[in-house]
Amino acid sequence: MKLQDRFQLISKRMALDFEEAGLGKHAGTKGANREHKLAAFLAEKLPTQYGIASGEVVFRDGSLSNQTDVIVYDRLRSPVLYSEASQIVPIDGTFGTIEVKSFLSKEELLDAACKIKAFKEQAPRDLAIVRKPEHMTFVRPGRPFGIAFGYSLKDNSLESLTRNWMQINHEVGVVNNWINMIAVLGQGLVLLFRRKDDGSPEPLLETDVVVNFTLAAQEGKNDGNVAAIPLAFGEDTLLYFYFYLNAMLARTQIAPVDIGRYIDPSLPPIIHSVL
Repeated sequence: MKLQDRFQLISKRMALDFEEAGLGKHAGTKGANREHKLAAFLAEKLPTQYGIASGEVVFRDGSLSNQTDVIVYDRLRSPVLYSEASQIVPIDGTFGTIEVKSFLSKEELLDAACKIKAFKEQAPRDLAIVRKPEHMTFVRPGRPFGIAFGYSLKDNSLESLTRNWMQINHEVGVVNNWINMIAVLGQGLVLLFRRKDDGSPEPLLETDVVVNFTLAAQEGKNDGNVAAIPLAFGEDTLLYFYFYLNAMLARTQIAPVDIGRYIDPSLPPIIHSVL
């Protein structure tokens, strides 16, 4: 059995579980089920250094994010500050978030975009000090990603969802806070692309790449032409979603978490030791 076949089976099971949950009458139960299925898939399939949580992200000022469906965090270096039915993860240790929707309509996409914007606006960008045995370096953490994941469409198509996304991006404003990827199970993905010098398309996956491309365009170093393109992967969508998510994670750098920033801002910065 090929890898594609295995992921197609997983995708079909997730879709069936989603349909079964829809037979119930309690909306909260259905929502928890759709989030749990995706979270369980990622917890099993992603490399062990990536933790999966559902709950809230705590910001440097002590405030909390909206309830977040899936939080992807640094499992090796970031603590989970509270872990019951709902978990709390510090933003310094967070790679990104995923908003999960039963039906990804324009309204639900806008809701996901607003939550992702509120999360991304709080992402720290100040330098962290990292000490290794041979030297000391400064690290600027990468900007986190935000993904909208839907189990199905609702009276729309990937093409119309793409148009909706570009309109919503205009409303969101600065590119730092845009959604990085849209996925609809059994349908396909929507990604941002730029045109390379040889004419071939190149995906702009992580937030830093989108921001750097935009800044370079403002300086006249490229044409600034970015397009959202729907990719109809059908039954292979889950496999490609997994592939692109892995690429985002591998390219997103975060700094070690200094818990003192959350306990008492007046505490002196701690020099982190990374072996």
